[in-house]
Amino acid sequence: MSYIYPSATELAYYRSLEAERFGLTGQSCTYWSLTRSINVDPLYEEPFDFILGQGDWAYTQYTVVMAIEFQEEENEDVSVRDEGFDIDSTAVAYLSYNEWVANGGSADSRSPKVGDVVLCMNKYFDVIKTGSSGNLIDRSSAVGFKFELKRRSKFDPDRKTT
Repeated sequence: MSYIYPSATELAYYRSLEAERFGLTGQSCTYWSLTRSINVDPLYEEPFDFILGQGDWAYTQYTVVMAIEFQEEENEDVSVRDEGFDIDSTAVAYLSYNEWVANGGSADSRSPKVGDVVLCMNKYFDVIKTGSSGNLIDRSSAVGFKFELKRRSKFDPDRKTT
């Protein structure tokens, strides 16, 4: 009897196809994963940017290949006001599960999350939404991750990583 649900070997096969697709068409990006246990106040659960009084965020850095949807003329919102010149950019990024695991990440313990920072196309972006991508049939197992990225000229994400 055959089932419509993919087996573990089929899931591994689909994940390898996704990794190959992004490997051929994607670009190398630097991904900083925020270590929340250090950067969140244990009492109030608010962002806390001081590690032992040093004033720095704690990130784990990965170099990964991601597919990016970004058109500069379409995805930038430029505004000029009395306060100054402001540019907000949005992008969508896709990362394969195999690429994430091969570079030290784990979908179970350290998955991509909001608050992380991505450097691609020589621009820093904040991760504002994240989730699984490429779910097979109706299973919870996915072949990758999808991110919504935002770049604000007034609040550059690179100030958190340097």
